[in-house]
Amino acid sequence: MLELSTLPKLEDILKEEMIKNHAEDIINVPYSGIENLINDNRFEDLKLEYEVLMQTSESQLLLKQYIGKLIKKQGMELIQNESQKKSPSLLIKNLISFREKYIYILENCLGKNDSFNFQIKESFENLMNMNNQIIYCLAFYVDEILKQEIKRLSEFEIENKLEDVIKMFRYIQSQDTFEAFYKDFLSKRLFTNSSGSYEYEMLMVKKLKMESGLQYTQKIETMFKDISVSQDLMKEFKKTIEFASIPFNLEVQVLTIGNWPIDHSVQLCFLPSFVENAKMVYTEFYMKKFTGRVITWKVSQGSCDVRAIFGNKKYEITMNPLQMCILDLFNISHSISFEDIVNQTKIHSNDLKKQILPLLIFKLLISNNESKEIKEEDVFTVNEKFFYKSLKLKIPILKPKNSTEWGTEESNSQNIVEKVIEDRSMLIDTTIIKIMKARKKISHTDLQAEVAKILKGKFIPENAAIKLRIEYLIEKEYIERSRDDKSIYIYKS
Repeated sequence: MLELSTLPKLEDILKEEMIKNHAEDIINVPYSGIENLINDNRFEDLKLEYEVLMQTSESQLLLKQYIGKLIKKQGMELIQNESQKKSPSLLIKNLISFREKYIYILENCLGKNDSFNFQIKESFENLMNMNNQIIYCLAFYVDEILKQEIKRLSEFEIENKLEDVIKMFRYIQSQDTFEAFYKDFLSKRLFTNSSGSYEYEMLMVKKLKMESGLQYTQKIETMFKDISVSQDLMKEFKKTIEFASIPFNLEVQVLTIGNWPIDHSVQLCFLPSFVENAKMVYTEFYMKKFTGRVITWKVSQGSCDVRAIFGNKKYEITMNPLQMCILDLFNISHSISFEDIVNQTKIHSNDLKKQILPLLIFKLLISNNESKEIKEEDVFTVNEKFFYKSLKLKIPILKPKNSTEWGTEESNSQNIVEKVIEDRSMLIDTTIIKIMKARKKISHTDLQAEVAKILKGKFIPENAAIKLRIEYLIEKEYIERSRDDKSIYIYKS
């Protein structure tokens, strides 16, 4: 008989010999290792294996690290899957399901262990912050929900889908990048009136506000406010005598500069006289109400419905206003050269090529050049034999050849990211100055730490980026180095 006091020692020996020394074999055993159990949804067996491996701290650590590596491996397989690269929404749906599976495993097989919870959270953060394309895909997925899916889903299903988005959003460290992509999609929904529900739009904004604070959604809410104010202005404008003189149904949206993700440069285009006159009438109405304000017209951002007669059929065609300007020239001339269109509309030749191409694809116009590439010596003619199965059609915005597999124009996506980086520099500058005003004197290490702490809700600034902005502010004489200690900064009031 052994003394009872020897039991703990014997247990420790058994655990070391049978579990600790064979932990890797237990985790990787063919057909019943951790990966196999997870892939086959054998959750009861996984729970038993977890309970065995939890007997020693060494085997517990190995299991935790293995779970982290497995999430990374399986997550990368999802992201790199060719079919999902072509569908941002499918990728996010699968990532949501992937996350839900591991949350289920945590709660039902891993005993809701805090250490494993942290490991799973960290692994999904690494996945969601792998590159900006993943963030873009999440914004794209929200866009699809708010545009299309709400038409066929119940209120409960929509609520759950938006909540799933927020769960994935929590893993994103560059929340300013998500905001930029989200605003880009939102602006298109608002411009084209393609949102399925104002109520659900505001629900999503509310969820983002609860997650990231009032300031995060401030510009997004201003976008909705602009649309609401514009609608009220149009109602008032339509009651005036001046509106009655306009020979078509004019709708104007007045947007606040700085809150909308649009190019603020003016794209030159000579409009048909009846459109130009309507512009002048609305501008005069607006300036009487708001003295001192300036209106910059962004015609290319809008859309218009054109009525066209081909044969004995009357079509209603929705297109970009620049395309309308091009087609209006054919009311006077049956055939027009590319050079003449440039001269008469003043549209830049590169932009003109992008606008004419869809008109050729839909065969509204015919070119004397059979090549798919538009050349400056081309001559275009109205296609008198044009036919479309429906009397209503929409000329879509065609993706350029450099469109990415993720469904966005590479140049547009890159411009958004570049704008985010530019805004970050300004935000770091503002944060440094605020800290220096309050502290007057601070060490380099403490300043970096405070800047990172303040900005972590929007993005995590790299130390190199903070250092670069400090040098810039020293150069601009907002702050200076201490003469006694170069690692100390002093605010220059």
